[in-house]
Amino acid sequence: MLGGGVGHLVRKYGLTCDNLLSAELVTADGSIVHTSESQHSELFWALRGGGGNFGVATRFELGLHRVGAIVLGGVIFYPGEQTAQVMTGWRDLLPGVPDELTTKIALAAAPPAPFIPQEWRGKKVASVIACWAGDPTKGEDVVRPLRSLGTPIADILGPIPYLKLQQLFDPAWPAGAANYFTSAFFDRMPDEAINTVVDYQRRAANLPVRSELHIHHLGGAITRVPAGATAFTDRTSKFVLFSVARTPGRAELSEHIDWARAARNALAVYGKGGMYVNFPSDAQEGDVDRSYPSQIHARLQAVKNQYDPLNVFRFNINIRPTTWRKES
Repeated sequence: MLGGGVGHLVRKYGLTCDNLLSAELVTADGSIVHTSESQHSELFWALRGGGGNFGVATRFELGLHRVGAIVLGGVIFYPGEQTAQVMTGWRDLLPGVPDELTTKIALAAAPPAPFIPQEWRGKKVASVIACWAGDPTKGEDVVRPLRSLGTPIADILGPIPYLKLQQLFDPAWPAGAANYFTSAFFDRMPDEAINTVVDYQRRAANLPVRSELHIHHLGGAITRVPAGATAFTDRTSKFVLFSVARTPGRAELSEHIDWARAARNALAVYGKGGMYVNFPSDAQEGDVDRSYPSQIHARLQAVKNQYDPLNVFRFNINIRPTTWRKES
């Protein structure tokens, strides 16, 4: 949430941080600070996109929207060999979809789930994940084109409890593994970008390693919040890539990190080079510049100076206070 919050309702209701009404924060000196538009308003601005740079958030108050409990949502699985076709068709549909429809494509190994045919479990697939946040009677016509982007392996897009949609892939991510996450915002998806994605999917490791690319369609409500109204990185890009590597143990992770970073860099050229601060597995030199425009960074630094001048909260994409010097 503190870095933004991209979910199934993002095009209809915005980022999670856009729906934050107030927060309670424990700062570096142990103070408990209550923040909102009217209390410590500059800190409240910084918490909506600035990540965990300012303290430990212990309480959130969020605005609610009437959704569900049953929504039209789920996943359509296509063979990995059809990724280029599926992505091209998906891209071409997006300019005409209403804000009520949020979709993403996940390129990964098919889970060992009951709805996946036995012969496809563990094989590479292109999954189209959708959530319709409008009138269910109107949604079926909108999602119908998603069902014919290729030859489906499994189609579980239909009426579903929203909570179950949120939990659909949880069994594929058990605790105890080593994980690496990185990201890139980008604006364009020409054919050569799709070919690049296909190439990285082809080169991705097979199970038990999970090497995944998730591409989220943005826009909609995100763009209706003025730039600079919160500290969120990028409200104009149409897409964000999440590049993920996961191995059973830490010793095997490093070679797959190289794959995830390379995929991120290859897609970043189709945008402004920005990164999403909620996916910083290893904050590196230059990531702050890629994560925050200069005006937002300067304002965040002023907040950092006030609430964390000793840079206690620095194991992140770090906003350094102007008075802090890294220990040698």
